[in-house]
Amino acid sequence: GARNWVSIAMSADGQRLAAVEGSVDLSYCDVSGSLWTSSDFGASWTEQAGLGSECWRGVAMSGDGATVAAVVGEGSIWVSTDYGSSWSETSDPAGGDDDYSTTYYWRAVAVSSDGTKLAAAHQYGLWTSDDSGATWSTDTSYSWSDLRDIAMSDDGYTLAVVEYSGNLRTSSDGYNWNDAYNGYNDLNSQDWQAIAMSADGGTMVAVATTGYNAGGFYLSTDSGANWNKAVFGGSASLNLVDVAVAGSGSRLSAVANGGQVWISADAGTTWATEPPAGITPAPTVPMAPAPTPAPSASPRAWSAIASSADGARLAATVSAGSIYTSADS
Repeated sequence: GARNWVSIAMSADGQRLAAVEGSVDLSYCDVSGSLWTSSDFGASWTEQAGLGSECWRGVAMSGDGATVAAVVGEGSIWVSTDYGSSWSETSDPAGGDDDYSTTYYWRAVAVSSDGTKLAAAHQYGLWTSDDSGATWSTDTSYSWSDLRDIAMSDDGYTLAVVEYSGNLRTSSDGYNWNDAYNGYNDLNSQDWQAIAMSADGGTMVAVATTGYNAGGFYLSTDSGANWNKAVFGGSASLNLVDVAVAGSGSRLSAVANGGQVWISADAGTTWATEPPAGITPAPTVPMAPAPTPAPSASPRAWSAIASSADGARLAATVSAGSIYTSADS
């Protein structure tokens, strides 16, 4: 049957994928499920049953797919450095014991291309690792409010985060942070959903849904120094929930909950919905059958999207639905 997919990650060549089930609503965990991996472009999937049934929030992987990191809401950080063969758990990155450890409401995770640098965001803080998750550190001098998502450049030095009903911030070193500004002060108090960046961190994309502010699709081509809002597909660009950026930054993709898969091949200048023939359901995961008509022909409850380094391969998830892959985007 259908599964409650919330996050998906893809290796640089698109061969390896990881996807997690969980609760879309961040205010509580009402859905639990598994972490799944694929080593054949999404043709078949393996359930990482040893990790148990959890309320997963986010998953990320290195360029070669060897390092996979995932976070559990009100739970732990899980890391594998051998393609999912074995896993290590960090229940408290501060090192607290079972009696005094803090409960972390994890939201998202990011991994550098070589798998050595990791960043995990919880509701009110950010932890980073320089040794593939063996040890963690945090900067308590900075105040966060309801972190939602995090993105990292290939080298692991450029970071960007969004706060739900808050701000968008960028950093070139993981310690000093800058608030995003576009000249109109409309980047504050957005209902931010997701953020992504190119391999070098030069191109950044963030999406927000309509709420306290107007929502929308925001693009920076100078490592977050300046931001511009893009409007496409009528109101489609106002209700996007996830976004992916291919390595060079020229190919962008986004999904809307209750909408379509959107793709830009010219760095966000023009946008089109994914051709119906180009996106197919991953066949061997025991999920709902392929919808009719094709998924981009009618609105779907899309929840997450991931891209290969060249942008040719995409994988997207539907909440309470299926995983879909495309090899010709």
